[in-house]
Amino acid sequence: MIRSVCGYCGVGCGLEYESEKLIGDVTYPVNHGKVCSKGVSELVSIQTPTRLLRPHKRKSIQEPLAICSWEEAIDTIADKIHHTRKEKIGFYLSGQLLTEDYYIANKLAKGFIGTNNIDTNSRTCMASAVVAYKKSLGADFVPVRMEDIFQSDLLILAGANTAEAHVVFHNQIKKAKKLGLKIVVIDPRYTDTAEIADLYLPLKVGSDIDFFNLLSKRIIDEKLYDQEFIDESIENFDSFINKFKRVPVTKMLKRTGLSKEQFEEFWQLYQASPRIITAWTMGLNQSSQGVDKNLALINTHLLTGKIFKEGCGPLSLTGQPNAMGGREVGGFATMLAVHLGFDKESIKKVANFWQTEKIDNKPGLTATQMLQANLDMLVICHTDPVYKLPNRNRVEGLIAKIPFFVEINAYENSESAPYAHIRLPAAPWGE
Repeated sequence: MIRSVCGYCGVGCGLEYESEKLIGDVTYPVNHGKVCSKGVSELVSIQTPTRLLRPHKRKSIQEPLAICSWEEAIDTIADKIHHTRKEKIGFYLSGQLLTEDYYIANKLAKGFIGTNNIDTNSRTCMASAVVAYKKSLGADFVPVRMEDIFQSDLLILAGANTAEAHVVFHNQIKKAKKLGLKIVVIDPRYTDTAEIADLYLPLKVGSDIDFFNLLSKRIIDEKLYDQEFIDESIENFDSFINKFKRVPVTKMLKRTGLSKEQFEEFWQLYQASPRIITAWTMGLNQSSQGVDKNLALINTHLLTGKIFKEGCGPLSLTGQPNAMGGREVGGFATMLAVHLGFDKESIKKVANFWQTEKIDNKPGLTATQMLQANLDMLVICHTDPVYKLPNRNRVEGLIAKIPFFVEINAYENSESAPYAHIRLPAAPWGE
């Protein structure tokens, strides 16, 4: 029997493989043997006829790709790195990578090539939550666990369709509901998740900050805040209070699209709940105001002290299995390694550990910046920017201009493949 963890969403379910059969691991604390349709299809992802099985190479994207040996492909890449200025080289990784792979890629780029231009597609899904957690809590970590819903009184789901995106967690939510958990779903769309809600709030697109600031205003006005927690743990509370004296409540409520009655019904449920978890995902994160939306949400927990306690806290739900693992080892252009920055002390510490003198002291280019920076070389690994990033035509035009583009992927039918000069096959989940 082989045990592993599912490679799809951020729930991280344990799986068992034996005799050509894939089942949930009953001993795994996350899913207790439960799996969704995505998890049980992991074997299909290995056996699909669209697998990329051999390295391919060409000099120009106008030429057809031709099979080559691993030695030829690696030698070509190494030679290109050697003859390219380090600031003109970029690596674009993925939340699908194992932590060890992330670590090696980060060490290669920052420690031995000397470029901090290494980033990940996790930036477009989790960077908003990361920055908000760091600004509000001082560190990039999630202060609540999924299983805390069984100790909570109220679960607020904002911009999160767990019924489709985090299925095993959603089934746990339904189980907790039978035990008394109340559920509020905040979403412009009436989703499958809204079907199980005690209260559904059809917020207008883009009004999340207004909604959570209205909630903070009500908490302040009715003195529902936790003064003891604030005195011990919160900075700038008086300044925060003063700002909320001038909040235009009527105008903000109108922007949310909710009626007074809808917000009042929500408030009655909120103020009657001693333990509250607010969970969110891409509905808040993937926005030009993503960080501010996250901060507005987190502030409601800091005001009430409903954080760092069982059954309470702001719970960001990630979309990929190892977005957090990648950040832990430094898979962002804006950090060096293990959450260390580019200050002299951190660089010295990492340089001594890696035994290198090539670490640059400036943050690198983020994923989107790399595409606009006229790089001479870009390596992408387990991601598909042409398919994933917004404004497809623009992305295609930018990638087509890169003189040397390397794609590492387990599958041959990616939408970035037409622009690759070298394609390297990768082992998918289970291999």
